Amino acid sequence: MKRIHPTLASALSIPLVLWGSVGCAPEPIDRPNVVLIVLDTLRADQLTAYGQAKDRAPYLTQLAQRSVVFENAFSSSSWTAPSTASLLTGTYDDRHGVEEGFLVQLQRGVKQIDLPTLSPATPTLAQVLQRNGYTTFGLTANINIGPEMKFDRGFDHFERQHEWTAQGVFKKVRQWKEQILGADPYFLYMHLNDVHKPYRVRERWYEAEGGKNEDAFARYKSELGFMDSFLARIHKLLAWGDDDLVVVVSDHGEEFYEHGDWGHHFTLYGEVNRIVFMIHGPGHGIAAGRISTEASIVDVGPTLLDLVDIPAPVDGDGVSWARELRDANGWSPGRTLFAHRIETNGELWSAISNGWKLIEGMPNGPELYQLTSDPGETKNLAGERPQELALLSEALAQHKRRAPGVKATRQGVPLDEDLLKHLNELGYVDD
Repeated sequence: MKRIHPTLASALSIPLVLWGSVGCAPEPIDRPNVVLIVLDTLRADQLTAYGQAKDRAPYLTQLAQRSVVFENAFSSSSWTAPSTASLLTGTYDDRHGVEEGFLVQLQRGVKQIDLPTLSPATPTLAQVLQRNGYTTFGLTANINIGPEMKFDRGFDHFERQHEWTAQGVFKKVRQWKEQILGADPYFLYMHLNDVHKPYRVRERWYEAEGGKNEDAFARYKSELGFMDSFLARIHKLLAWGDDDLVVVVSDHGEEFYEHGDWGHHFTLYGEVNRIVFMIHGPGHGIAAGRISTEASIVDVGPTLLDLVDIPAPVDGDGVSWARELRDANGWSPGRTLFAHRIETNGELWSAISNGWKLIEGMPNGPELYQLTSDPGETKNLAGERPQELALLSEALAQHKRRAPGVKATRQGVPLDEDLLKHLNELGYVDD
């Protein structure tokens, strides 16, 4: 059994909130504000809460010290659209339908990008909270999270600006401050894109390193410090307290040649698959601590809904950790977690359970890793551990055979020069 182990509380007072069902008119229940912060492309291992020695994000460090930190949390994919859809619906991509995102395969005569859209049969977190009395606010700096794929569903106020940095998000929150604080209760979703390509140099936090790859990583790290500074300002601006629920999660990570590539392309290795996941809410009986049991991005919504006493949609894939957060009984859901990545050249699958990870779809056959002893996934044990390989392979086969959700519709987005330039800066163009 894995237990929460209490940590020292910091002097900073910070809190969190989230999700609901799509029932009738909301009951007059006093519910907390819910804040969901998505830090796009943030590797878990870059935070001190996940073992990083150098503290580049003091706000997130202090928040983690007063939160429950999920030490082994994993995404459902390695790029933004599918993983964020899983975050906001509590389902894997075969249920919500968004298996792809903005990606251009350069071909002569390409005039538009065809994008999948969230199934109308799958309620989003914002919809559920809205139908249960929350005023919902959404701010996003990532091009994927917008109306094209229906990520704006359920928001009373929603804005996406591709050029926003964390500073731009802060300025917009400041403009909306009176509306946000005037709502009782409110749900605030912020999706920040700073540590995503193109990795700008943030002088105050930048420490030059030799070599092209090393310098790219140094710029990435400087973006983390920059983003963290504005998260602290947003916290102070909205005066989050112990009675608010605040969740911080990343949608995926980023590779810097740990497995021969950089970015978050066609891969499911740990540097892109392991994510940040922490929940703060001491006013709701959530004591600071750590959970080592494996958790998934699909668990965020059910957990938050449970914490605010709203039933989660019945067809979800995630589980609620609310009881464990409050009681620390060492609960384990005893399940296998899945991830999926699809592109025109094929698809990858992963299955994770009890410290073992399987990756299927690799050119040289399945790969099997023991995450406790080999967190960097450097030694493929597929030929040495046939029992573990068979168990995970069968669990993945059963997952693939299950009944899919409603098939996603598709929407065409015109591809002009400005959009192509922006997608190229983000690394969303394949030559």
